[in-house]
Amino acid sequence: MVRNKILLVASTVIVVTGVLMSTPARSETPGDLLKKVDDVEFAQKDMISSVTMTLTDSGGKEKVRKSKIWQLGDSKRLFKFLKPADVKNVGFLDLGNDVMYLYMPAFKKIRRIAGHIKNDTFMGTDFTYDDMSSSRMAEDYKAVKATEEEGLNILELVPKDPDDKDYSKVIVRARKSDHHIVKVDFYDKAGKLWKVMTREQYKPVGKYQVAHLMEMKDLKKSHTTRMTMEQITCDTGLKESFFSQRQLKRRN
Repeated sequence: MVRNKILLVASTVIVVTGVLMSTPARSETPGDLLKKVDDVEFAQKDMISSVTMTLTDSGGKEKVRKSKIWQLGDSKRLFKFLKPADVKNVGFLDLGNDVMYLYMPAFKKIRRIAGHIKNDTFMGTDFTYDDMSSSRMAEDYKAVKATEEEGLNILELVPKDPDDKDYSKVIVRARKSDHHIVKVDFYDKAGKLWKVMTREQYKPVGKYQVAHLMEMKDLKKSHTTRMTMEQITCDTGLKESFFSQRQLKRRN
């Protein structure tokens, strides 16, 4: 007489007669993994950081700038240059939903960044205005594929609206252990690798892990923007009212 064997798989009891069968638990979808990446990306209620930005051109010449960033969750971001003099008080304000403003103190005017120029580079850096925004990746991109490699989840993203983005696809590498991003590859409309962003030196800031070094390299221009994060504070109690055009114009 053959005895029945009982197999527990993902909280489901399966009765198998004679043969022991294995049924794998349902794996996470690419969308599930992208949500986890977004969740740790914007885990802080708010964050304030001082930034040393180093721009390096194809000949190795460097420009060093000091700046400050204020971030409110995944909805608002204010970026201001502090020095040198030629960029001091230039500011960028993102209020979400493609509402972005640029303040140029030389003209004493705030202008809204129109949709057709949001993919232009920001102040000679390798980041576009869109790159500088504070929105979750899942708002603009769909995760279509997920693979694994050496402790990393590798997600392939495509824009939900291809006409809205200059990138045809984005490849995100995030640590499996905590879902923090370590590398992002950006591909142009022709499908060629265009930019590479890396994040390093994750260190604790309060209860969070925050990358203290981020680099964006434009392979076509052989130009790099390196951002070193300093004096980082989280959950300081920033209010939505702080993220205003008035604050954008305020001199530091």
